[in-house]
Formats: sequence, structure tokens, C-alpha cells
Amino acid sequence: MTSELLQKARDFEAQYGPHIPDSERPAFHATPTIGWINDPNGFSFYQGEYHLFYQYHPYSNEWGPMHWGHLKTKDFIRWERLPAALAPDRVLFRRRGGAARWAAASDVHRRPARPQRRGVSPGHPNPMRRHWGRGEL
Repeated sequence: MTSELLQKARDFEAQYGPHIPDSERPAFHATPTIGWINDPNGFSFYQGEYHLFYQYHPYSNEWGPMHWGHLKTKDFIRWERLPAALAPDRVLFRRRGGAARWAAASDVHRRPARPQRRGVSPGHPNPMRRHWGRGEL
């Protein structure tokens, strides 16, 4: 089951992404289907292809609620844009920091979804914090 917000982002990409011509994109750089890109996060190699995930906001060309985009390549020249991988289920902003919960139907290789991971800033009172670093989340 795909979350409503993730499906909304994927539908938006599919509807508006094709309206951006290749002539308006860099020739050799990875770019999102649409929207503002930030913070590409390393490559993973799976079944002969390199996968790149990145933070982005699909709904404008400015910073906004961070989603996670997904690209793959075999040669680092030609990139295939894949549907959004994650969308923020909800974002909580507090005086001492914030937390985000991410929703996804499955991982990029179509295995069943794992329990949601939560990231919390250091001053945030979070009972799950005692489990960090022990692979229990």
C-alpha cells in the first residue's frame, strides 16, 4: 500500500515532469523529474546499476517538505528517473528541533516495506532514542 502523500508526489511527477524538455536540463548531470533538488546521498549498486537517492521538493523550485527522489544509471551519463521513493508522512517542527516520518509502500527493489524510520534532532525528548545505533529501529 502506497501512502497518499507518496502517490500524490508520483502523480505530480508523471503529470508535469514530461513538460520539461531535455534541452532545459544539463547534459550529464543527474536531475529530478521536476522540482527542487538537494542533498544527493551516495550511490548503491544493485543488479548491475547504480542507484542515487536525493532529497527534493517536487512541487516548486524552492525548498519545501523534503521527499526522496530516485535515479539509476549504468554509465553515469544517461540517467533514468524513477518515481519518488519516499514522501514525508508528516513533519513536526518544535522549538528545539524537528522530526520527520517517512512513508513508502516498499523499498526500491519492491520488497515489502520495513517499519518506518524516524529521525529526531538531538534536543528532542524521544523515548526511542535509546535504541539508536543498535539496529533496532
